[in-house]
Amino acid sequence: MGSGTFLCKKILADTFPEDINAYLIAVSNTRLEVGLSQTVQTAGEQVANLILKLLQDEQPHA
Repeated sequence: MGSGTFLCKKILADTFPEDINAYLIAVSNTRLEVGLSQTVQTAGEQVANLILKLLQDEQPHA
Protein backbone atom coordinates (compact mmCIF):
# COMPACT_ATOMS: atom_id res chain seq x y z
CA MET A 1 0.00 0.00 0.00
CA GLY A 2 1.46 3.35 -1.02
CA SER A 3 1.81 6.24 1.40
CA GLY A 4 -1.04 8.14 -0.28
CA THR A 5 -3.37 5.17 0.10
CA PHE A 6 -2.26 4.69 3.71
CA LEU A 7 -3.06 8.33 4.51
CA CYS A 8 -6.49 8.13 2.84
CA LYS A 9 -7.29 4.94 4.73
CA LYS A 10 -6.30 6.59 8.00
CA ILE A 11 -8.46 9.67 7.30
CA LEU A 12 -11.51 7.81 5.95
CA ALA A 13 -11.30 4.93 8.46
CA ASP A 14 -14.39 2.71 8.13
CA THR A 15 -15.66 4.57 5.04
CA PHE A 16 -12.55 3.70 3.00
CA PRO A 17 -13.65 1.49 0.08
CA GLU A 18 -12.50 -2.14 0.09
CA ASP A 19 -11.95 -2.24 -3.67
CA ILE A 20 -9.93 0.70 -4.92
CA ASN A 21 -7.65 1.12 -7.90
CA ALA A 22 -4.87 3.67 -8.16
CA TYR A 23 -3.42 4.78 -11.48
CA LEU A 24 -0.08 6.47 -10.95
CA ILE A 25 2.10 8.45 -13.33
CA ALA A 26 5.76 8.71 -12.39
CA VAL A 27 7.53 12.01 -12.92
CA SER A 28 11.12 12.50 -13.97
CA ASN A 29 11.51 15.84 -12.18
CA THR A 30 9.65 17.78 -9.50
CA ARG A 31 10.45 21.32 -10.62
CA LEU A 32 7.63 23.76 -10.11
CA GLU A 33 6.38 24.61 -13.59
CA VAL A 34 3.20 25.85 -15.19
CA GLY A 35 1.45 23.12 -17.13
CA LEU A 36 2.39 19.52 -17.78
CA SER A 37 5.30 18.14 -19.72
CA GLN A 38 4.30 16.47 -22.98
CA THR A 39 5.27 13.08 -21.52
CA VAL A 40 3.02 13.51 -18.46
CA GLN A 41 0.16 14.90 -20.53
CA THR A 42 0.35 11.91 -22.90
CA ALA A 43 0.48 9.47 -19.97
CA GLY A 44 -2.53 11.17 -18.36
CA GLU A 45 -4.51 10.88 -21.59
CA GLN A 46 -3.58 7.21 -21.88
CA VAL A 47 -4.72 6.52 -18.30
CA ALA A 48 -7.97 8.45 -18.86
CA ASN A 49 -8.66 6.44 -22.03
CA LEU A 50 -7.90 3.19 -20.21
CA ILE A 51 -10.34 4.09 -17.42
CA LEU A 52 -13.04 5.07 -19.95
CA LYS A 53 -12.59 1.73 -21.74
CA LEU A 54 -12.80 -0.18 -18.46
CA LEU A 55 -16.01 1.67 -17.54
CA GLN A 56 -17.52 1.07 -20.99
CA ASP A 57 -16.69 -2.64 -20.77
CA GLU A 58 -18.56 -2.83 -17.44
CA GLN A 59 -21.77 -1.39 -18.94
CA PRO A 60 -24.48 -3.93 -19.78
CA HIS A 61 -24.75 -4.45 -23.53
CA ALA A 62 -28.09 -3.61 -25.15
